[in-house]
Amino acid sequence: NRIVKIEPSGKASLFAGVPNPGQTRPLKDQVPMAGTSGVGYDAIRNLFYITDVSYGIYKALPDGTTSNFINYNGYKDGPVNVARFNLPFSPVFDKAGNLYLGDGQYIRKITPDGIVSTVAGSNEQGKQDGRGDKATFSSVLSLAFNSKGELYVSDNSSIRKVVLGAQ
Repeated sequence: NRIVKIEPSGKASLFAGVPNPGQTRPLKDQVPMAGTSGVGYDAIRNLFYITDVSYGIYKALPDGTTSNFINYNGYKDGPVNVARFNLPFSPVFDKAGNLYLGDGQYIRKITPDGIVSTVAGSNEQGKQDGRGDKATFSSVLSLAFNSKGELYVSDNSSIRKVVLGAQ
């Protein structure tokens, strides 16, 4: 129920979540947490993290200020302020600053200017390779880019490569 910041010196301090007795919370905004299902940094070191209780992805600036970044309760592409997510996991950024998330059976992308789109997946569960909505996933659990900028997906019990730009 916490995110702990560990400095290069080894000093650890609470960054978000429920403090231990006697600890103070450095975040300016109180954000409830009951489990974190992913963390990621953008190019300018803003922290994005997903929390289960408050049903959202939060953006935390280096000074500790936090804000709700996306909304849950559905599935809808478009501008980030109207887009909806169902079960986001594993925020990861590409070299161009696009944020990718697993979202149940989908892989979603948020551009730096705040436009949400679906990269791959459909409303049917499965393990079918294909372009865009022809691909199916059982449950997207984790995303990662390799050093070549290739996107890999942990899909329940397998690792799959997503070829970006081939929709």
